[in-house]
Amino acid sequence: MARRLFRATTRQSAPMNRSNRVFRASFYLSLAMPFAALACGDSFTAGPGDGGDDGQGIILGDAGGQDSTTEGGGSDAHHDGPAEGGTKHDASACPSGSIMCADGGCALEGLTNCGSCGNDCTTLPHVMNPQCTSSGQCSFTCAPGWQNCTTNAGAGCGTDTTKQGNCGACGVTCSGTTPVCGGTGCVSGCDAGQMLCNSSCSNTATDPSNCGNCGNVCTTMVPHAQPSCSGSTCGFSCLTDYMQCGQACVPATPLNGVTVAPNGDMTANCGAPALPCGTITLAIAKAQQLGVGDIFVAKGTYQDKVNLANGIQVHGGWVYAGAGSWSYPSCTPDPSATVIQSLPGVDRVVVADYAGTASLDSLKIDNDTTAATGTATTPGQSLYGIFAANSQAGQTVLNLNNVVITVAAGGAGGDGLQGVDGGAPGSACSVGTTLAPGDAGIPGLGATAGVPSASGYQPSTGKNGSQGDPGSNGSAAPQCGQANGPQQALQARQVVNNDYTTGTCCGTTCVACATPPTTLCGGAGTPGCGSTGSAGGAGGTGGGASIGVFVFNETVTINGTSIATAGGGHGGDGGLGGPVYNGSLGAPGGQSSQFVSTACTPQTVGGNPVCVQQYKPLDGGSPGGQGYSGGTGGQGGGGSGGDSFCWFIGTGATVNVDAVTTANCQPGPGGPGGDQGGGTSQGAPGASLPHN
Repeated sequence: MARRLFRATTRQSAPMNRSNRVFRASFYLSLAMPFAALACGDSFTAGPGDGGDDGQGIILGDAGGQDSTTEGGGSDAHHDGPAEGGTKHDASACPSGSIMCADGGCALEGLTNCGSCGNDCTTLPHVMNPQCTSSGQCSFTCAPGWQNCTTNAGAGCGTDTTKQGNCGACGVTCSGTTPVCGGTGCVSGCDAGQMLCNSSCSNTATDPSNCGNCGNVCTTMVPHAQPSCSGSTCGFSCLTDYMQCGQACVPATPLNGVTVAPNGDMTANCGAPALPCGTITLAIAKAQQLGVGDIFVAKGTYQDKVNLANGIQVHGGWVYAGAGSWSYPSCTPDPSATVIQSLPGVDRVVVADYAGTASLDSLKIDNDTTAATGTATTPGQSLYGIFAANSQAGQTVLNLNNVVITVAAGGAGGDGLQGVDGGAPGSACSVGTTLAPGDAGIPGLGATAGVPSASGYQPSTGKNGSQGDPGSNGSAAPQCGQANGPQQALQARQVVNNDYTTGTCCGTTCVACATPPTTLCGGAGTPGCGSTGSAGGAGGTGGGASIGVFVFNETVTINGTSIATAGGGHGGDGGLGGPVYNGSLGAPGGQSSQFVSTACTPQTVGGNPVCVQQYKPLDGGSPGGQGYSGGTGGQGGGGSGGDSFCWFIGTGATVNVDAVTTANCQPGPGGPGGDQGGGTSQGAPGASLPHN
């Protein structure tokens, strides 16, 4: 039965290949569009009923539960009626325009569910212009040479009226002077070019019941088709509202689905042929609400980010003339005529993340976003046409057929920051040892190639350079007794009140005590301090990728598709090492006030002679050596260049690609790796391949 349930978990999608896809037909009576009353009206006129009938007009009630089989060698057709008793469940629990089925699911009421679930008017044999009336009955006209000669209205037009027993009309058997059935009535003999087959005249070049020879009955397994005979060879012809594409019959009108057209309706009521939706995103929401899968998209450009869902099949290339008039121009429409274009700044156009199956055909996926350039801490933006990364528990399958995918270039990576300076040298420090500037830091390594994850392509950042070594402190200042050392003198001991061990103090001479005098010196100079090494430069960030189809933990099949990606982004350059300060200068020694002059003036203090001695400063020594500068930090490594792939196969992914797609894969150049700051070592360049 052609049936769509609202429970998405029970709906299976057919593959997207138009030559194999099975379309389920239904009519949009449920959406109450203007032409529904006309299409589903009961104002059909029955054809003549005599032996010269070329058609028969019939209005059916709900097809009964009994089976019917076509007669006279036509296509075998089994038509299921509704559940026992023809019961139509209360539709109040289902959305407007839908009916409740026996298992509790909801189905869109129309041609494929006319009056009851599974009462499919389109599968009746040899009918023309099948319609579903407003009372839930199948209405149709029999094709020439066929009538309904059974008591089961659900049999459609299963009786061949070109054969004996029903010659020209039901129940007519030829005899007497006209014993032969001539196709439209009884005749005396067969015309030239006809062959007598079982008392009936047959043109074996065109008769599906006697194709090429008497008794050679044509059959077909092609959905929405009936057997045919042409040139004495069996084939098939498509039913009304279908057209032949290869070995399949595909809809020639948008049956049993939701429509989309430029400048379409942007409300929740959209989707009918006469009221198409304005965006594919809105159409997907409507399709999920109605429990249908097919979305028919008219030629034009749609700026959108499309999140596919289980069971959704998006078909491009349709022509909408307005007022509910739709047509399908060819079996292989130009995919570039129906464009899904990226939203500004958005990195992907189509997202596939669901448990189930979805498909796209006859569309162009165009990501023309200008990718964002990276910063010192963020990589360049990567762009994707289709992003298929499954985060669901179930398997995700996406089928592409006759699709064009174009993706702009990935964004350039950001340059690494220069390292910070090491700071000014200190003011007090010890004597240096190595007496040399600090060694420069070690440069950072260039980035390795970018890596994938479920969240997308991850560009790599170059390594930071290391910090430079500190400079040595300056050399020692000269000491007392050395050249340029501080001024020095002997300090005589002062003799007061004859408080001395030996020696005298008399007359005009001060005699030193027996205890050796102390040597006094001016202040010694100090060495300069070395400066600290500067920090290393930061690594450059990686350039973004340009990828047609990114696949991670999904199965994607790509047929008849053209993919062109622009180049990957340039990796960012590594930062320079920070600036360094020179070491500080050494300081001279300070003056000392401890020197006692030798000019003495004998005086008597308290009746006792003393030497009154005079004090004056001693000059300090020369400064120590200047400190040495610290080493410059190492340069940062360059960021990785962005990759450019037609399709990317990540962890848990399966990608099936046909020869046409492989031949039409045009990856752009991989992005160059970023330079090392001030050096020549680069980050890894991006790849340019059909796939990784």
